Amino acid sequence: SLANKAAESVLNQTRFVKLTSEEQATVLRKVVDAYYDYAKAEVLGLNLVGMASKIIDMTDGQINIAKYIAYAQDLSDITGRDRKRQIEKKLNVYYLSEFEKEMVLYFSGYDMELE
Repeated sequence: SLANKAAESVLNQTRFVKLTSEEQATVLRKVVDAYYDYAKAEVLGLNLVGMASKIIDMTDGQINIAKYIAYAQDLSDITGRDRKRQIEKKLNVYYLSEFEKEMVLYFSGYDMELE
């Protein structure tokens, strides 16, 4: 299933392995929750709730949200009133596209507008 593939892929990411056990559990819970919401909406014909399940739907599962959730969890220790700017600055050193940076920002708690 899509959820299994996403979970398996994140388990091997260097960024995920460096997280604490509690942070790893948080990442996996968020991944499973997103795919559960997506599957429930598909099976029951409900409207999708939450941006994560909408992203899965819009991309037919081709985007592995687990990667972005793991990045966001890795950056979760950044705090303060200029948190978003600090996260953006740190994201600029990663080899991520603008869309991928937006995904990480979304999973870091910031709004994301999809057209």
